[in-house]
Amino acid sequence: MKMVFKWYCLPFPGIYFAWFFSFCLLSFSTSTDVATVPILKVSSETLTTVQLVELSYQPLLVTEALTEATLAVLSPWQWALLPRWVDAAITFTTAFPAREYCNDNGGTCEGKVMSLRKFYKYPAERTAHAVTNITTHMGSSTNLPQFLADADFSFLDFTKTTLHHSRKGWSDHEDKMSSTSVMCSIEGSLKALFKPFHTSWDKLKCDEDSCNLEEEDVSTEEINLLVTITGDLNPRECIYIPQGWSWKLSAPEDATYLWLAWEEDLILLEDALDSLVLEVEDDIEGSGVQPDSVQQSANELKSSDQDQPQRVPGKLSDYLPTHLKKTPTLWSSATHIRHVINRYLLTERNLVDKDAFVAKLKSDRILCPHLVDCSGECDSAVRGIFHQLDVDDNGVLNADDADNLLPKTYRTLMHDLDDLVEELSDLAMDQWKGVAKGSKDSRQDFMGRARDRMDESGKSYLERWKRGDMDPEEEAKLKEHMPELYEEIMASRKQESPKDEL
Repeated sequence: MKMVFKWYCLPFPGIYFAWFFSFCLLSFSTSTDVATVPILKVSSETLTTVQLVELSYQPLLVTEALTEATLAVLSPWQWALLPRWVDAAITFTTAFPAREYCNDNGGTCEGKVMSLRKFYKYPAERTAHAVTNITTHMGSSTNLPQFLADADFSFLDFTKTTLHHSRKGWSDHEDKMSSTSVMCSIEGSLKALFKPFHTSWDKLKCDEDSCNLEEEDVSTEEINLLVTITGDLNPRECIYIPQGWSWKLSAPEDATYLWLAWEEDLILLEDALDSLVLEVEDDIEGSGVQPDSVQQSANELKSSDQDQPQRVPGKLSDYLPTHLKKTPTLWSSATHIRHVINRYLLTERNLVDKDAFVAKLKSDRILCPHLVDCSGECDSAVRGIFHQLDVDDNGVLNADDADNLLPKTYRTLMHDLDDLVEELSDLAMDQWKGVAKGSKDSRQDFMGRARDRMDESGKSYLERWKRGDMDPEEEAKLKEHMPELYEEIMASRKQESPKDEL
C-alpha cells in the first residue's frame, strides 16, 4: 500500500495578513496496488465435472471448448456474412453506442432495436455493441460445450443468455454481482478482467498488467481480498465466471461471442450429483466412519463413473422456453419471407418498381408454382405485398428496405405473405379445375400460357443464377440434381464477371 499526500491550501481570513499567509491542510489517501494474476487455463478434453466443481470458486478459461463444427454452423452470424446473409436482415438485435459517444452527446447509452444487417452497416461509434436474443434457428446451430455436459440447462436465464457482437475498440464492465455465466468466443478475441470484491471498476485504474485502487477508506480486510484476474479469450475458448464475480471486457478486434447465464449458480443434473456425491445416511462423526475411508469410497465412485459413457450435451435450442420457440405455420411462412427478402430486396442489382415486382412474383415458382393467370383480386393482393416490402415508401424495392425492417413490420409481412401464398395456391387449383371442364380450345390456350410462364420463369432463374443471385440452398440443389447445368452456369458466370466489374 502507498500513501498519497495532497495539500489543500485555503486563504487565511485575516485582513492584514491575507496577502502573504494561507492556511494549509494536509490530506492523504491510500493507493493500493491490486494483485493481478493470469486466469487458470484448463483443457476441455481433460476437464471433468469433478474438477469443474473443485475449481469453480474462480474464473476458468477452458480451451477447445467449442468444436470446429459448431463454429462452422455459426458462421452466418459472424461479421463477414452479416451484410449479405438473408437471416441477418430478419434477426433483430439491440444495439448500443460506444460510451464515448453517449458522453459526448450528453445522453444515456440506451439500446436501439434493429436488424443485425443494419447494425453491421451503422456507424461504429453509434452501434459499438449488439446483444441478440437466441432464436430457434440460432439455438439449433449451437452445440453446447462438452465440459458443461452435466449442467442443468433448464436453469438458464434466457433474458441474459444472448449472442454478442462487439466492434474493435469496444469496452464495457459489469459492477453488479452477476450470476454464474459462461462466455464462449466464436470469432475475434477479447481481453477480460475479473474481480471478486465490490469496489467499482471506475475506482480501479487498470491496464493490461496491473490495477491500482485509490480510495480514502479501505479496510485491512478489503485490502487482503484485492485481486483481479486477467485473460484473453480466443475462438473456440470459453470462460467460466463464478457467481458474484464482476467482469470488464474489451475488444481489440471485431468479436462475436456467446453468453450463457444461469439464474443464480450453476446447477448439476440430479444423476450427475448422484455419481459425484457419496450418500451417507448418518453423520460421518456419529457413524464412526473415518474420513480416509470416505475419501477412498468417493475415489472408487469417481473411478467407476469414468467407465460410464460420456454424456453429450444437446443444442441450445433444446432448452429454449416455450414462448421463445416459434410454432411452424401451415404454409411455412418463414421460408417464404426469407425467399422474398433474398429474391426481391437483397439480390437485385437494379431497383424493382411496383410493375416489375408484380411481373416477377407472378412467375415465381417458389411462391406460386402452379399459378398461370393473375388478375383482379390476385393482382391487388400482390401489389399489397409490394407496399409492405417498400418499408421506406419510395416506390422501389432495394436493400435499404431490408435494412429498415423492424420486428413489427416483419411479423405483419410474414403473416400477410403467408395468406397470399395460400390464396394464390387456392386460385391456381381453381384455374386448373376450371380449364379441365372447359372446351378444347380453352384448354389449349391455357396450356400455352402455362408453358410460356414456365419458360419465362426458367429464363429468369437462369439469368439470376448467372449473375450470382443464388442462395446457398439453391446452389446445393442445382449442383446435386443438375450437375451439367450447374457447371455451365458456373462457367458462364466466370465469363461475365469481368464485364460486371467494369
